[in-house]
Amino acid sequence: MNKSRIVLAVSALLASSQPYAITDMGQAIQDMGGSDLLVRAGDAIYVTCIALDTTPTDQKTSAQIELNLRCADMTQQAFFLDPTPNQDVIPPAANSYGLAAGATDSYFSLLRQFSGEEASTQGRYATEGSTSQFRTLASRLSAIRRGVRSSGLAFNLQGTNVFSVADNGNDEDGLSDMIGGAAGSGDGDLGWAWFANVEYGWGERDGTVSENGYESDSYGVVLGADYAFNDSLVIGASININRAEVDFDRSAAGGVNSVSGGGMDIDSESLSVFANYMTGQFFASAIVTAGQGEIDMTRSIDVSLAPSRLPGTTGAVTSNTDSDQLATQLQAGYTFGETATTWDLYGGLEFSSIEIDSFAESGSPLVLSFGDQEIDSQQIFLGGAIRRAISTDRGVIVPYASLEYRYEMDNDSRSIDARYSLSIQGPTDTFQGETDNFEIPTEDADDSYFDFTVGVSAQFGNNLAAFAQINSLLGLEDTTANMITIGVRGSF
Repeated sequence: MNKSRIVLAVSALLASSQPYAITDMGQAIQDMGGSDLLVRAGDAIYVTCIALDTTPTDQKTSAQIELNLRCADMTQQAFFLDPTPNQDVIPPAANSYGLAAGATDSYFSLLRQFSGEEASTQGRYATEGSTSQFRTLASRLSAIRRGVRSSGLAFNLQGTNVFSVADNGNDEDGLSDMIGGAAGSGDGDLGWAWFANVEYGWGERDGTVSENGYESDSYGVVLGADYAFNDSLVIGASININRAEVDFDRSAAGGVNSVSGGGMDIDSESLSVFANYMTGQFFASAIVTAGQGEIDMTRSIDVSLAPSRLPGTTGAVTSNTDSDQLATQLQAGYTFGETATTWDLYGGLEFSSIEIDSFAESGSPLVLSFGDQEIDSQQIFLGGAIRRAISTDRGVIVPYASLEYRYEMDNDSRSIDARYSLSIQGPTDTFQGETDNFEIPTEDADDSYFDFTVGVSAQFGNNLAAFAQINSLLGLEDTTANMITIGVRGSF
């Protein structure tokens, strides 16, 4: 069937005074049981198609003509599959893609390639990255606290606690003799210190009705220094350079690729300043981080079912945008134990705001333009950590573990504004009460999960220490995330 079916539908609808909450195509998709994402995408396709369809051919580019035909095919197929069509308004539809009656899953798989849902991964992954950075610096502050002299000698490294004894004169195991340098003196942990970490992270997210699934790998380097003014106050700064690679899922369903692959490369740099204060067994700390990033995204499109009037629309659409981040963590707690075994109980707050600039894709008539995104996170966390110092012939070995419970206070879903870049519709023009702009909904953020870490550190001579640890996020509904960190620390 040709475009006359759409024109007939337009004429009938314009003659009707019946109000519509969504367009006829959106209603057909809703009748089939489509998700909110698919209904919104259907509305945008229909409004875009109507505007292009009523524009003379000589006023459209070849790419706009192809977009027009694609939108018309998707509209006709939705009407054909609608189990409860409104025949008074919508004439009988053509089976433009040749899908059998009731083949809604196949149609939904096809429609998701028109939706731009992959953009939701940008904000989700950005918030996960900010949490990782806080984890690194919070571990560094834990090491500083174990290194002060308020309750005796202690030697440790970022995120680790090397050992703790009541005082140098009561070092029954002779641990202080193994440290060397200035470590045995009363001011051995004062002044300047440096630290360096390398990180590797990996994880995956299962696909949902609103978001594409993905697998991810990340690589990072953290370089920093801090200054201990006395046994109570330490102030420092660090830089974090990170690269993440995200691969979108690709799977087949019903003869079409429900998700056709692609991915993102995210390069980011940030600067953090931090401070720690300790008096007796009580401690408090603060971290402020500011950073920026660059996001390159590729969406693969494979729309190639016969007997569509067009040959297959395949290939990759690409985009580039920038992001900015500002985040803060506040923490306080109490340390128990004065022997080789110590443990902490602590809690705190984290606030972060990430802004992603608007951007437009290129490479296909089906490209989309996306609006600005703002992602806010406000978390409460409560945790505990335990460590045990073990003396050996070569140094002090400290296995340790920590577990945090985290609660996200700002866990509502958000929406991303999008429209077809080649649409001829004016930004405020409407049809059936809808514009060609549509909102891509995201899933709610998980409101609670656990952050688990286990590792080991070693303190050597000349105030040099090293550590290795693995961290996992537990209890997330559709996501797994893990990170291995290896670091060294020393003094100037």
